[in-house]
Amino acid sequence: MPQRKPTIPRFAVYAIVISIPLALLPFALIARVRSIHTSQPRLHFFQDMDAQPKLKAQATSARYADGRAMRPTVSGAVARGRLNIDDHFQRGKVFRDGKWTWATTYPDRVPITMQTLERGRERFDIYCATCHGESGNGLGLVHRRAEKLQSSGWIQPSSLHVIDPKTGKLTYGTQLYPHGKMFQIITHGVRTMPGYEAQIPPDDRWAIVAYIRALQLSQNAPIDAVPPDKRPALR
Repeated sequence: MPQRKPTIPRFAVYAIVISIPLALLPFALIARVRSIHTSQPRLHFFQDMDAQPKLKAQATSARYADGRAMRPTVSGAVARGRLNIDDHFQRGKVFRDGKWTWATTYPDRVPITMQTLERGRERFDIYCATCHGESGNGLGLVHRRAEKLQSSGWIQPSSLHVIDPKTGKLTYGTQLYPHGKMFQIITHGVRTMPGYEAQIPPDDRWAIVAYIRALQLSQNAPIDAVPPDKRPALR
């Protein structure tokens, strides 16, 4: 009697038929996810520190006695590199005759050399000239563009060379705006001008002040400031 060939059990056939589409399902889901846009976060099978146990700001926590997750700053703590104890260098002020006044001199750590003036010119051209102009006359590119567009509410940047008709003094000169006050304006801004403390470090701000004084001297220098042998060339 001939033997029957072994056949695949029916349940195995069903398992094979079902397992084939199931095996392709992950690839289909991946293709779909990659082809659609959604505001929901993607599934993260490998978290890679995306989800971790932590205490978020403004949340509550039973770990601390005050119930706050965000810890207050330790009294007297100073961030690394922020120990600003030199008021002359950091704030443009000096303590004289029992009161704080604007510094009329440059800090000891800012030597007034050609290198400092060149640095000041470079920083001035980057951060200041766009509004105040390369010569400090208040006619920078931003102002000229605003005038061309007839921007409402636009205020022309100040010229650094204006003479006050009442006093006959330079409006932003050393008598009315000592070096420290000019440094403070660059740091924190004034009126519509923003401050540049975040963009320009203190030594560069002092270099800009020195360069501004050189610009003012170039426009308003008295004849007595010119060497006698050079004066005939100016007439």
